[in-house]
Amino acid sequence: MIPEVDLSVIIVSWNVRALLKNCLDSLLRAVQGYQVEIFVVDNASRDGSADMVASEFPQVKLIANSENLGFGAANNQALKLSRGGYILLLNPDTVVPEDTITKMVQFLEKRQKAGLVGPEQLDGKGRLLLNWVRWHPREMGEYVVEQLATLIRGRYRIIFRRPRRVPILNAACWLARREVLEKTGFFDDDLFMYAEEPDMCTRIREAGWEIWLLREVHIVHYKRQSIRQRGLFQELKFFFVSMATWLRKRWGREI
Repeated sequence: MIPEVDLSVIIVSWNVRALLKNCLDSLLRAVQGYQVEIFVVDNASRDGSADMVASEFPQVKLIANSENLGFGAANNQALKLSRGGYILLLNPDTVVPEDTITKMVQFLEKRQKAGLVGPEQLDGKGRLLLNWVRWHPREMGEYVVEQLATLIRGRYRIIFRRPRRVPILNAACWLARREVLEKTGFFDDDLFMYAEEPDMCTRIREAGWEIWLLREVHIVHYKRQSIRQRGLFQELKFFFVSMATWLRKRWGREI
């Protein structure tokens, strides 16, 4: 398939109307200069999110579901309609600085083996979030140093700025080459949420592509704003059921 636009952006949203509006406002500033299409897939929100998108963002392609399909299946709805050479998957509880997308695109253009990239994430108070890809002791040590520097300066400080090749990325902000997703396949509809990240990243790596965390760029992520509405018990249930389903499919055994 020859891409018809530069970039397809897909946002799956549930009951975070105000945050979704802020996300779209920041996104429209960040994609200036690109041929872009933006999809919002609303998973049966009850807070008027779909109506807000339809009235305030007429340029956005809205898919309003009658039921909550989960993260992966909802993304797949828009992925099947997307036409961009690059695909950006973005959480609705994020804010995108104006240079973040451009720097991620530039990295993919320079490093042809890179198939998926993502930025650092700050919380709403400007503090560096603990990204779960930091499994190496050295990286944990660097995280602690940067947190101390942030406390001293009163704002976030990235000291160790080099990009990191990682096995997995938090899916709050993924930028992928279209050809990567076409070759590895889209999300597994059976995984409602949480297991999509290890599943998709494993398939991308096994197909020979690299995954990178870009430390010199960031987004703001107001984390867990949708799932917290379900309560801790329901959140844990989604996590364990999805992970068990993925492991069973992955290893061919009962969990």
